[in-house]
Amino acid sequence: MAMISTQSVNLLEALVLLLFTRSLQTEVATLWKGELVHHLHEEYYNVFKSGNRNAASHLWSSFLLDRSVQMTHERFIYMFSGICAISGSPVQPQDRTRYRLNLELVGGGRRSGWMYYCCWPCVCDTQDFIKVDTKTIQTADGPRQYHFAVIGDACKEPEKLRTSLVQQQAPEVRCSPEGQLMGAYRSDHGHIIISMFFEEDPSLTAMDESVFQASCADRAANGFNSGMGDIFRKVAAMSPVNALLLTGGENCSVVLDSRKEDQPAADSSYILAESLHCGMSQSEEVQPAGPPPGGASFFQDAKHKDRCRMLCDDSRQCVAFQVKTGEACWLYRQRPREGHLSISRTNLGWLCGVKQTDV
Repeated sequence: MAMISTQSVNLLEALVLLLFTRSLQTEVATLWKGELVHHLHEEYYNVFKSGNRNAASHLWSSFLLDRSVQMTHERFIYMFSGICAISGSPVQPQDRTRYRLNLELVGGGRRSGWMYYCCWPCVCDTQDFIKVDTKTIQTADGPRQYHFAVIGDACKEPEKLRTSLVQQQAPEVRCSPEGQLMGAYRSDHGHIIISMFFEEDPSLTAMDESVFQASCADRAANGFNSGMGDIFRKVAAMSPVNALLLTGGENCSVVLDSRKEDQPAADSSYILAESLHCGMSQSEEVQPAGPPPGGASFFQDAKHKDRCRMLCDDSRQCVAFQVKTGEACWLYRQRPREGHLSISRTNLGWLCGVKQTDV
């Protein structure tokens, strides 16, 4: 057997060192020095190779998560405020793009926070599909746990994706041979990260999701004909996240009402909060959400509290209702968050009612 000479070994070591050095040089050359969100926006065509951002905000998130170690905690958070999680549109962080939501946490419970959007219809789609989950990220300041907005992996059922029009409308939603969404980071519970879910800052102003309840119901009744339309909704609905609001297995069903079919409605005595809306989202409405005939939670013909209260009494799911006097009524299957009925009542014309037996 021929022996490998010392000269050959030295040559091999030199080659390995050269390749390693070039690798480091390439890595240094690709360090990202963006300081403002418009620097992030300038990366658009590096992020979306097809030039199409539809339902592909996971790629914005991955661009930032790939570079998290290069950024301070503050810069990392700030950069996420430059993207719309629903449309993938570049946005500027300001009062008119900042929205306050109360969303379901993966694993149970709820969390209030902010998101940034290009337009208000994104609130509706968030309420229907986005959950909140955690992930620990390494930044230049060290590791830290963050909360992220997540959706399910549309590639869990790649055949459904292939046979729909989604891949034509959203070409960046691509599946690996293993059946996973390509280019996506996953949260602690394995869901697709599409943006950060921001902590509230009392020094800033945000629009509350409750302001858009009637608009969201009207949009649903008209086939989601505004905002991103139904493109994001199609992708998110492929494999929706089960947030496990109650303790149980992956496929457990949330018990909304313990009454039997033949039992009358429970005690209909309510706590009534004048000049206050309930502060809840469409995802917390009686199901199916929306106006009749397809929905059972929104009634434009119930313009006063007595009529709205009667509708709640007649619904097996309803534990709370909300009415905008002279306009419409909403029915809810969940209660307002703890302490909500005690806040300052400044929503003139609104009323929130919660069943005594469920408070």
